[in-house]
Amino acid sequence: MAEIITEAWILNSGNGNTEPGLLIREEMNLGVLLPDEVLIHPIYGCWEGNMHHAIMRDPVDICMQRKEDKIVLGNAGVVKVIDTGKNVKDLKPGDVCMLFCNAISDKYGYPEKILAYDAPNTFGLLSRKSKVSRHTLIPIPENSGFSLKQWAAFSLRYVTAWANWKVALKCWQSQMGDVPVENEFVVSWGGGVSLAELLLAKNYGFNAAMITSLNERKESLEQAGIITVDRRGFPHLHYDHERYTNDEAYKKNYRASEKLFLEQINEITGGAGAAIFIDNIGLSVYRATLKALSRQGVIATSGWKWGMELSHLRAIESINRHIHVHTHYAKHAEAIEAMEYALRNNWMPQVDVDYVYEWDEIPRLCSDYTTGNLISYFPLYKINDE
Repeated sequence: MAEIITEAWILNSGNGNTEPGLLIREEMNLGVLLPDEVLIHPIYGCWEGNMHHAIMRDPVDICMQRKEDKIVLGNAGVVKVIDTGKNVKDLKPGDVCMLFCNAISDKYGYPEKILAYDAPNTFGLLSRKSKVSRHTLIPIPENSGFSLKQWAAFSLRYVTAWANWKVALKCWQSQMGDVPVENEFVVSWGGGVSLAELLLAKNYGFNAAMITSLNERKESLEQAGIITVDRRGFPHLHYDHERYTNDEAYKKNYRASEKLFLEQINEITGGAGAAIFIDNIGLSVYRATLKALSRQGVIATSGWKWGMELSHLRAIESINRHIHVHTHYAKHAEAIEAMEYALRNNWMPQVDVDYVYEWDEIPRLCSDYTTGNLISYFPLYKINDE
């Protein structure tokens, strides 16, 4: 059987160098198509936070962790089937599928390793051709009413949001199930997963608010019925424990911004705080997030943009009966549930008017993500024609 050789954007190992990596365009040998694998023609991908972490080698050099000299990133998007291994009987060339990036799961189906990130010997969508295990593809229903761009944006962030929301909601209901939700608020720091969860919260009857710093995002959020909080109103809300302890000017500025932030949340929520606060940012805002939670509130996390190590006072969290929810992507059944819910309820990212980066523009997309020079919550890139 012939080896699969294709053009790809490659991330090389740092070999101990912790400086950020670069994406290099070159030919990549993917090996042969194995019996349970599918050869795919990537169409659209969505740039995800895990791709940024891999390139920045933060928190680890993922190539070294995988013991591979070079890897191909890209684990959100839509693809077309080119060929199938001999054991794959339910897909055929021409089928269009959504990528499901749970590459290695535990015995209950929850992900342990993610395709094209920390799962060894897996290849992502930054490649003209790629190959994946059959279980990482979910066929997109014909005539779904949604574009392939929308399914590409949906594939990781909306599936993650669905799985996280299920747990967060049940945790809140475990203590507050007899409380009417129409007066309760779900609040979130910005991001595509968070936006998807806020739209779910609204569908379930909650009020929703998102923190943003871009006028363009503010307008689209308000059109969707989501209250906006202007992040620019508290510019020093970026917590650093060492500076807070040793730098009086920093401490003064931080506390002033935190006070303004909490006043805004209290104003929006009528002084109650957030019933559920979606925080996929991490350390820099964690202290403020906890203070903005209501009693019996839930902090919901499914990612870690800035800072993986957090600390809090267990006594305070216990007295306030706060529940901390941590989830990581989804199991296969949850992805199917998310897709079925989307089809029934028009729960989909609105991306068809957004800019799509071309194949040659991948390095610019990487740079724009790093510098925050993006309007869309779902930065899409095109690999091949539909």
